[in-house]
Amino acid sequence: MDETKLLIDNAIDNIESSELLYNNKKYRNSITLAYYSMFLIAKALLITKKIYPKTHNGTIHEFTKIFVNEENFNKELAKEFVRTQNIREHASYGEIDDYSKEVAKNKIEIAHKFIKESEKFFK
Repeated sequence: MDETKLLIDNAIDNIESSELLYNNKKYRNSITLAYYSMFLIAKALLITKKIYPKTHNGTIHEFTKIFVNEENFNKELAKEFVRTQNIREHASYGEIDDYSKEVAKNKIEIAHKFIKESEKFFK
């Protein structure tokens, strides 16, 4: 299977799982999977340019450099991607415990918009 398609399919699976967790009041993990759906989409986009960063920060850096600065990916969605990464790191490592319903819902909405925005770059 094509690596780009596999990443996109996994991103879709993650956002669907994020929604299931949200509906079951598991907000911390819901936020984590919303982030990973965006992360996988960013990786898939970079693969279309034959760029393979090894870290999350490297992926975000290259994604911003190429798709935001050069190809006009929505800047506000890109900023939200970075914000969500920061929240995900705190959620994964237990540094904060305020994973409210509102934050989780917002991150799911952002992830859906991020995925939708990415569609024009895969054509």
